Amino acid sequence: MCEVRTMGSRGFIIRMLPFVAAFSLGLFIASFFVNVGRPAFAGRSGRGQELKRLRMENEDLRNENLRLKNDLDNFRWSLDDKHGLREMEMRIDVPAPPPPPVIRRK
Repeated sequence: MCEVRTMGSRGFIIRMLPFVAAFSLGLFIASFFVNVGRPAFAGRSGRGQELKRLRMENEDLRNENLRLKNDLDNFRWSLDDKHGLREMEMRIDVPAPPPPPVIRRK
């Protein structure tokens, strides 16, 4: 039968010492490139204020958009009342875009 040997404290230290040394050396080298001690959420305090500002700006733009739509609807109704128009067609004459430049090869 196989004998099962238990690892004593000396054997455990001998096996763990290279791992701990390599891990420590890796953390030391990584600390030059990454700030290990800083928590991940430390730089995000400004983001909350930025998100709040963007939400407020978005809400203001929505309100302005609704106001402009209402103004346009009121304008259309006033035209209908004045001139007896049922539909208002908006025609805008837009000139054709210029042709693309001709590339001549030599």
